[in-house]
Amino acid sequence: MTDTYNAERAVFPVSGKDVEAFMLPNGDYGFSQASAAKALNKDESDSRKYIAGKASKALASGDLTAGSPTRYAKVGRTRIRLLTESEVAEYWMWKADNGCIEAKALVAALVSESLTRRADAAFGVKKTESQYEEQTTKLRLELIDRLSAQFDLGGKSEFYGQLTDAEQEIGLLKVNIKRYEELLADDDQWLMAPKYRDSLKECQAELDGILATLTTTK
Repeated sequence: MTDTYNAERAVFPVSGKDVEAFMLPNGDYGFSQASAAKALNKDESDSRKYIAGKASKALASGDLTAGSPTRYAKVGRTRIRLLTESEVAEYWMWKADNGCIEAKALVAALVSESLTRRADAAFGVKKTESQYEEQTTKLRLELIDRLSAQFDLGGKSEFYGQLTDAEQEIGLLKVNIKRYEELLADDDQWLMAPKYRDSLKECQAELDGILATLTTTK
């Protein structure tokens, strides 16, 4: 089932990333599928694959796609695929869980902003939207620098944005391999050693597979 709406459009910053949103006739909000992906420096195909794939259906909240209409906003002759607030949030969280540093930093910064807003309201602290946006954007960039440093990227957020998905995955696997090696070297972890050893082998095999694929495609 597909629903198309003539909706009111707005573009606003979310931690330094422009998000395209629409207000539907019933007052509900829809968010551009393309801008949800762009907020993580991804193409629309990335969020589209997520929504269409099994990952969204496996979430504890239930099936996000089956039985619910596909919604579009009509802008001139163009139809824009819309996601709900929860679909955008779950997409970003899924990317974060799968090692996307942009997603990790964005989600953490937005949670921090939400807590700060509630604390400010409780204590009567008044801030402008620009102040919240500046604070959240600064935190997001700091988190990217901090997380990217773990991947031996020199803590450069602008460089991280140029990495391919394969390069990001390689970095994450190297971090995990190092962590398991450190755990195995700790005598106090002898009880979990077999599990850590198996996990280390799995990460190493996955890393070798990615590197082999990159070598054959060059």
